[in-house]
Amino acid sequence: MKPLRSYAGKRGAVLAAARGLFLERGFEGVAMDEVATRAGVSKVTVYRHFPTKSVLLAAVVHAEGEGKATDSTPRPAPQTRDELVFTLEAMLTRLMTFLDQDDIVRLGCLLMSQAPHHPELAREFYAHGPAFGHETMRALLADAAEKSILSIDDPDLAAERLLALCFHRHELGRNFGVMPPLTPEARAARVRRAIDGFLAIYG
Repeated sequence: MKPLRSYAGKRGAVLAAARGLFLERGFEGVAMDEVATRAGVSKVTVYRHFPTKSVLLAAVVHAEGEGKATDSTPRPAPQTRDELVFTLEAMLTRLMTFLDQDDIVRLGCLLMSQAPHHPELAREFYAHGPAFGHETMRALLADAAEKSILSIDDPDLAAERLLALCFHRHELGRNFGVMPPLTPEARAARVRRAIDGFLAIYG
């Protein structure tokens, strides 16, 4: 007989099942017993880890964003313009690759539709996605300004501009379902154009 899965394993199975069901049917269209059936666990197990459907969706959001949008591996801060450009390319490519996934786009749209009823879930997704990406970029640009690599008076505004150059139009198109995901080549070109435009302002 195979050993029973640990609670951690069962929790992961519940999250995976809930993620799939939420993306397929939306928040209101999912019942907790369906999550239990797809996960291969009892409903008691589901409720032991997630007392309500809102708590379950919040956990899905947290698990989705944790450590995926940015690389948390510690690295030395850029000391030169070339090092900064290399770091910006890596950060923007990773962030865009994450946010451009079909499932992430659908999850964002799901949470926007639920924001009036469950604002805490929208805040959770925003904190792990756009807000975290913005703060990471702001800190990097502030450090570059302190080292006189760039001429920036307002790192917060500078981060906003760089991210807008990279994402705004494509992100809108993805959210409305009228644009496909970018190819790796198109993504690299968009990141490069955004950085070039940014450096024309602040370089």
